[in-house]
Amino acid sequence: MYSCIKLYAKEKVRLRKTVKSINDEFGLLIGVSSVNNKLTLVTDNITDFQNIEDVKIEN
Repeated sequence: MYSCIKLYAKEKVRLRKTVKSINDEFGLLIGVSSVNNKLTLVTDNITDFQNIEDVKIEN
C-alpha cells in the first residue's frame, strides 16, 4: 500500500507540472494502483487516465 501512495504522490506532482489540471483525484489513485500492481486498466473513460505515466489502458 505504501508504494502505491508514494507513486500517487510522485505522479500527482509530475502531472501538476505538465498538465494544467487533474480532473479526478480518485481516477489518479485508480490509475496509479493499476500501474503499481502491473495491471491493465479497462475503462471507457480514457481521458482521465491517459496522462498517467506507464498506465496500460484497454478500451
